[in-house]
Amino acid sequence: MKLHIDREHTSMFDYLVEMNKKYTGLTDLQKGLLKYFYQDYSDNEIVKLTGSTASTIRNHRFALREKEKQAKVFLAIMELLSTKPGKQETKEEKLIDFHREARMIDERFAITEQENEQVLKTYFKEGPDGPLSSFPIKQKRKVIILRHIAKLFNPGKRYSEQEVNEILKRIYPDHVTIRRYLIEYGFLDRLVDGSAYWIRN
Repeated sequence: MKLHIDREHTSMFDYLVEMNKKYTGLTDLQKGLLKYFYQDYSDNEIVKLTGSTASTIRNHRFALREKEKQAKVFLAIMELLSTKPGKQETKEEKLIDFHREARMIDERFAITEQENEQVLKTYFKEGPDGPLSSFPIKQKRKVIILRHIAKLFNPGKRYSEQEVNEILKRIYPDHVTIRRYLIEYGFLDRLVDGSAYWIRN
């Protein structure tokens, strides 16, 4: 992994900085400035490279340090919350995890373990192995169903379109719709020509 990061991303710093804004909260401008800071450019050098002013660069430095302080305090708060003696999240409170490559992470992905169980029981009437009785219209239910179906694929394995179709046909007759939504919601990825599919993780 370290070799891959060094070859493809230069360093762990570059890899992390280039992560999607939904994970870092950084704007493109902030990313660029952080790279300059990491490379030990002086404020005057950054001014020449960006065409900005020294005061603007100083303001960004200050804002990023404030962001760092806030992040540390927030992490401490969440750590204390999760490690409070006797504290145990119930199924009504505990949110299920999603892979970090899922697209369009928003309130549809705020799903508790209880919601997840209820939806699966409703749509997989004969048990979790299928078949799927119907494909839901509501977005949150779709996410739950797609997340469950995605578990049928082995991480790291590449599938042909025919193999994907065969797996999905066992779950639901309209396998094309399921395949399309798995890709649209970022659970499944594929080559442009459709010659290979794989689960995103």
